Amino acid sequence: MAPSIKLTCILVLAPLVLGAGIYRLRTPAIIRNEVPDMLWMFSFTSLQAIIWKGKEAIRQIFIFLPIPVSFALEFLQRNHAIPGTFDMLDLLAYAAGWLASRITFGTLNL
Repeated sequence: MAPSIKLTCILVLAPLVLGAGIYRLRTPAIIRNEVPDMLWMFSFTSLQAIIWKGKEAIRQIFIFLPIPVSFALEFLQRNHAIPGTFDMLDLLAYAAGWLASRITFGTLNL
């Protein structure tokens, strides 16, 4: 059974809204720069887990996909292939968000 609309909103939409809100707050740079990245990754990974529930082989591919995509975008910034600033802390934030989503889904058995 797919997660409820309420649970989907909590796991996907709430992190996006919270991350966007952090940009508007007067917070230390580490929070303003890294926490939204972590929340984005949590949301994106959670969305993949919800979309592909019941199709486990495909689900595992799409749940893992956000990591290489986000890392690739960060390294493209490092090489000035796309606009942005490379930051190793961004990579850690992405990994933490991905791991938090995986732990959440494992714990909730979703």
